[in-house]
Amino acid sequence: MLVTITSLQEQIAEMKRKEAEWEADKVAFLSRIAALKQEQEQWPSTKDSLLNQLRTLRKAADAPPSERQNILQNLAPIVLPSQESEETQQTTATETAPSFPVSTAKGKKVTKGGKKRRGGHKSAAASSSSSTSAPPVEPENTETKAAAADSTEPSDTAPFEFSLKWSLTQHLDCIRCVTFHPTLAYIATGSDDGTVRVTNLDPPKRGKARKNPIQIMSLRGHNGPVLSIAARQNSLISGDINGQICVWDFVETKGTLMEIHGKVDHHLTHLSTDHKDAVWSIATHENSPFFVSASADKTIRLFDSQTNDSSSISIPEGPSVVSFNSDGTTFIVGCVDGNIHIFKERQKVGSYNFTSHVVSMCPSYSPDQMFIACENKNINIFNITANTVANSFVAHEGYTSGMALVPGLAFLVTTSADKTIRVWRSKSLEVVSADAHHREKYGEAGLCVAATLPSNTHKYFASGGADGVIRIFGRK
Repeated sequence: MLVTITSLQEQIAEMKRKEAEWEADKVAFLSRIAALKQEQEQWPSTKDSLLNQLRTLRKAADAPPSERQNILQNLAPIVLPSQESEETQQTTATETAPSFPVSTAKGKKVTKGGKKRRGGHKSAAASSSSSTSAPPVEPENTETKAAAADSTEPSDTAPFEFSLKWSLTQHLDCIRCVTFHPTLAYIATGSDDGTVRVTNLDPPKRGKARKNPIQIMSLRGHNGPVLSIAARQNSLISGDINGQICVWDFVETKGTLMEIHGKVDHHLTHLSTDHKDAVWSIATHENSPFFVSASADKTIRLFDSQTNDSSSISIPEGPSVVSFNSDGTTFIVGCVDGNIHIFKERQKVGSYNFTSHVVSMCPSYSPDQMFIACENKNINIFNITANTVANSFVAHEGYTSGMALVPGLAFLVTTSADKTIRVWRSKSLEVVSADAHHREKYGEAGLCVAATLPSNTHKYFASGGADGVIRIFGRK
């Protein structure tokens, strides 16, 4: 009997202990509910502040480099309601800690090793380590950071770890031009079918399975083949065979093609008919306040990125391609007769003659160098400062129609009418890949190449061809 009474007393004590824990959990849950309600009331004002911050950042992205720092100084740190409530809860818990052991609430996320919780909130250890708030951090100049990343040349000995991920057949005719969004996983292509198509390579997941690329825009503002394309942070620029240049809104969207479009020209923000003949090439750079177009009407035009006003510069030799160097301080115009013209800002500072039609160009990681491909099959490594050719090599059986640097690696990707996409080490000029991916059509095959910027967290390069297929390569 004594043993039974003792056992019952122990069970009663255990039940009382659990009851105390449940009461503590109940208090914790009620406190959390109250905090969430308070947070819900604060979110509308915080939302307005975040939208103002976003508008300021977009304004800075489109402003000239000299004005960006002044614009970014207006940014003030925003403390989210969830962060405020979390700090308040931690302070309260420290001051009124119960004397009995309290179990962790079931729905609460526990951090290990001081790592951040999902959603980016501070861990309890980090926030309770000091009662004084840290001094405000000045806004980071993302443009300067991106430019520094672009001009830093990576190792030439790294392994090539890219492979074909997708072959997309969205166009009805050959693909003449391709570009990537500066920071998002968006690829834009222009075709002889007169359309510009934008595809999200990293769409939101539904469940555990990774989704295939989804076309999110079909832009129909051209009346003929689209020959050239370039992208800025918030705008996409395309040129066609009739001399027309379209500027499109190029911002992030979570929808699909059918979900976000009410009419096909919804994203057109500017239309230029200043050129009187085909626009062969368009070049832009985030550090430049203007973008440049090269046309068969023997002119280049410099368009202000904010107002879209343009000024014309005559190029009697007939410009065929234009490209900025890696830091955006210089742009080079290549011509049909082999001449190139070097410009800093809006002033011509030099020229050089390759004696063969300049077909394509690609900036090196060094702002002093440019890869220049000519119709005589040579790719020339041109030193802009010294105005000399540092090296040259033959890359394909035909001329090189497109070039791009693999993001973050010292590899040069080229394509040609010989159907191949070849990858070269940019210093030693060793071939690491030479596969025939494109199919020939009317004497053409590979026509264009583009790659994401080194500052973009999404690492891809792509090549478009006469067969109407865009082939996209990513890390294995």
